[in-house]
Amino acid sequence: TASAGYGKTAVISEWAFIKKEKVAWISLDETDDDPHQFYSYLLEALKPCLQPFEIIQDPLSSCPSVSVSNSLAGLLNCMTKIDQPIYLVLDDYHSIKNPVIHGLLTFMIDHAPDCLHVIISTRTDPVIPLDRFRVQNRLQEIRQKELGFTNEEVYGFLTRIMGLRLSASDAAELADRTEGWIAGVYVAGLYMATCEDTSEFISGFSGNHAYIMGYMVKEVFYMQPQTIRDFLLESSVLEILSESLCNSITNRTDSKALLEKLVAQNHFIVQLDDQQQWYRYHHLYRDVLRKLLQQQFPDRVPELFHRTSLWYEKKHLWNEAIEYAFRSKNTDRVIHLIERYAITALKEGERFTLRKWLDKLPEQSITTNPLLSIIHAWALMNDRTAASDKLLQQRLDHAEKLLSERSKNVSEPDVSGTYTIAQIQDLIILLRAIFSFERGKPSSAFIKKLKKSLHKQSDGRNTISSSTLYLIAHIQLRTVDLNAAYSTLDDAISLAKTQKYSNLLVFNTYLKAWILYQRGKYHQAFKICRATMKLPEPAGQVLKHRNMFSDALQIIQGAVYLEWNQLEKADQCLNSGLNSIKHSTESGMIIHGMIRLIFVRLALRKKTREIKELITQLELTGEFYAGAISLAATIQRVLFSRLGEHSLSLAASRELLSAIKFQPDYFNHELSYYQDYDWRLTEQLIIIGLYFKHCHQKKQTLDKTLTRHVIQFLTLQLKGTQQWDLKRLMIDVLLTMAMVYELTDEADKAFTYLEEALDLAAPEGALRGFIEHRSLLIRPLKKMITLGRYIDFIGKILEDEKSEHDVSPPSPETEDLIQFLLIDPLTTRELEVLRLIATGFSNRKIAAKLFISTNTVKYHVAHIYDKLAVHNRTQAANKAKELGIL
Repeated sequence: TASAGYGKTAVISEWAFIKKEKVAWISLDETDDDPHQFYSYLLEALKPCLQPFEIIQDPLSSCPSVSVSNSLAGLLNCMTKIDQPIYLVLDDYHSIKNPVIHGLLTFMIDHAPDCLHVIISTRTDPVIPLDRFRVQNRLQEIRQKELGFTNEEVYGFLTRIMGLRLSASDAAELADRTEGWIAGVYVAGLYMATCEDTSEFISGFSGNHAYIMGYMVKEVFYMQPQTIRDFLLESSVLEILSESLCNSITNRTDSKALLEKLVAQNHFIVQLDDQQQWYRYHHLYRDVLRKLLQQQFPDRVPELFHRTSLWYEKKHLWNEAIEYAFRSKNTDRVIHLIERYAITALKEGERFTLRKWLDKLPEQSITTNPLLSIIHAWALMNDRTAASDKLLQQRLDHAEKLLSERSKNVSEPDVSGTYTIAQIQDLIILLRAIFSFERGKPSSAFIKKLKKSLHKQSDGRNTISSSTLYLIAHIQLRTVDLNAAYSTLDDAISLAKTQKYSNLLVFNTYLKAWILYQRGKYHQAFKICRATMKLPEPAGQVLKHRNMFSDALQIIQGAVYLEWNQLEKADQCLNSGLNSIKHSTESGMIIHGMIRLIFVRLALRKKTREIKELITQLELTGEFYAGAISLAATIQRVLFSRLGEHSLSLAASRELLSAIKFQPDYFNHELSYYQDYDWRLTEQLIIIGLYFKHCHQKKQTLDKTLTRHVIQFLTLQLKGTQQWDLKRLMIDVLLTMAMVYELTDEADKAFTYLEEALDLAAPEGALRGFIEHRSLLIRPLKKMITLGRYIDFIGKILEDEKSEHDVSPPSPETEDLIQFLLIDPLTTRELEVLRLIATGFSNRKIAAKLFISTNTVKYHVAHIYDKLAVHNRTQAANKAKELGIL
């Protein structure tokens, strides 16, 4: 069962040809909707299959009073003697409407002898007890989903059957446009056989092409009664359909029944949900219906678009309301809707959408409307070009001038029926503050003005209040006033929940969780993210309007999992969170998530190329954060170091360390971005760690002057993190200081700083930093155990003490050989496992030898096989010897 043109008849014909069995075929049409005629066709079709057993006489021809069912029973009895399968094909059964025939077919199936198999081809489900046959396991169903061509089948059909030359990507696009509809693919193939640029043709292929139009109009549209034809035309203006929406624009009350009937008829309609509430037409069929509507009733089209816009407005689905208002060619209504929705759209991060709408409006509509001028300025904020910044300032200046002129004439009017002059003036203050903030310029001076405008918004419930609170919190974070930011975010979250600003709720919760994360309160940060993600969606939302940003909170959850050393969970959360916002303008969240994901995949020993791709993506964010390029380069050094490629030479190390400088008054200044200190300090601590670990591994003497410089720097950072209450970074600084003093043989100081770090980290289970520094802090950690302090916590740190991070690197010769011969070099631990494999050690013996679990051994063995392109131990050992690794 499927719509017209899905190859039902062709499939059965080809099957029958290949099967070479006895096939009785009846092609039905509307004239066959008579029980006697149906039976006579049935008898004639079956006769060749029954010979030479006996010649069936039609009792109806000699005695019309005999019932069809009695005659059918006699026919079925004759078939009981047949021991070979007989296939009865009823093609185009949708032509049959007579319930008596449906009863005959049901009777025939219920009493069919073992030899008889009935094959029904139809555009609609036949009126026979399919559910009962299904439960009895007597029914095989092949529906439109199975009949439609896949991408590969479209490609094969056009290239091998029709002899066309086109790429797999072009075929995939055509499959998407036709939705696998075979007739549509065939028609497109006929066109492409005569055109020069197939890619251009496919990109413009639609239901308006003559063959498609003719086929669907004749075979599909005009086969329906007038009532359904009217409904199809009027509802064709919609992208998605529901009972309420269709009733609203068609002035009907029976849309639900009509939609269900169209679905039952396989009438080129797609059900979008399991609740049978949302549908859409097949893309090509929708094009055909719209063309017919435009041809037959051009005057009704704008009114239908207008009604659709009104319905979406009532549902507060502003994007659709505005798009349909544009289609209705009602500029005044478009402006009205943009004025109502724009601030919410901007708050939800839809600046590009607003730009698209404003670009469609006449310039005069913007320059004579102060609110539209401000909205355009806000929409330009992300361009970050000199020309756009100049235009942005011009728009704000012009809006201020218009407002000043109007305020002289009227006391306190509504400028647009939406906002008063005072409110729009507050918007200008907000925008100038956002501009200063997003360009990395001092913005704390705006807080007083913003709070004043917030105070004037007495109800505290509009979108201006919401955006103002969000910005105030950001500015407070840049001045590292975490307590004030936390309080502001509580107000912002409360407002977002009350007003159902779902995206703003997520972003404010993210900032609040980030504060808790930086303060080392990991359990609390994790908890509020999870609680927000579990909040139900607002009722009545259209399918495509579900809040996709809630998954962004998984970035904080992933960062917390990393601190807890639950690496697989961290990888899953961070990857999911980044995917949810990868196309958004939330660059800070993206960078933070990418940095943590890189650290997770380094710890998981993921493939080198996979980590390098992430580092490259981090570099590309330099457009938004200037330090991203140098941070990416530094993390790349970590990757090289763990691969045994100590590219960070001592000379380069000294140069990088000498360049690390921080002004003593830095902590009294406003940051260029609220995560700026986190990212900069992270980079500097990485450089310090690489230098000291490299010196330790190579048994190099530490440069005393450089060491003093590092200690002075770390001491300053410790004071700063204490001043700002950034306990997460404080732990990192303390561990780095403990490592430095351990290497300079100042054991007491190393122990003191380690103890401080444990006091902060143990209550929250923050293991990861200790594991990263474990190899150089074994002595003070074990001393802490002898004193009976943090025994369980340190036990977790020392689990799998001989980790791959702590093993000496291979010789330079081996390094070079691996790097040269392998795309993805073996790690130090993988080389160690490989040597034991070649010696004949089992997984269990390798685990005992290296003090690791058998699961860890299996993990390394799998990576070795992958990197060497082998499948077993013998192949691995032989390949390693061929390469000179062993």
